[in-house]
Amino acid sequence: MTGVFYTFFLAVVWLLVSGEFSAANILTGLVVGFCTVLFSQQTFKDFPERRIPFFFQRVFEITRFVAYVLWQILVSNLRVAATVIGLRKIQPAVVHLELDGLNDMQTLILANVITLTPGTLSIEADPDGTGLYVHVMEMDDVDSFKTEIEEGFIRRIRRLG
Repeated sequence: MTGVFYTFFLAVVWLLVSGEFSAANILTGLVVGFCTVLFSQQTFKDFPERRIPFFFQRVFEITRFVAYVLWQILVSNLRVAATVIGLRKIQPAVVHLELDGLNDMQTLILANVITLTPGTLSIEADPDGTGLYVHVMEMDDVDSFKTEIEEGFIRRIRRLG
């Protein structure tokens, strides 16, 4: 976890020093940060050599998760735009999602990602942490919505650890 933190910290420093916030510059900052952490592992005592494959895996899973979330935001924007111009009907619903096995941080990430996605809004989490209420702007089928959330967001959030 410390290696991931240092990589992103160094990437942010790279962006602040360069003053240019483009996709290429962000990627360059991440690569420079990663290489700095990788080549200075003797300095960081809590980043032993055997954890380097885990670090690669962690960065890969985070990247895949962010890409999936961005894709879902794009698709949801198109759905909401179609609804606004009248191509689709508004069918609002409140759905209760079961959160079997998610810890508090994973539940928080899920709630925030759902809220970031246009057309959905996290309303409330169960006090015992076993469920989440979500308002959906277009509900065709409750079971397919739950499956989409479980197979999409929840599965990927579990991979993050």
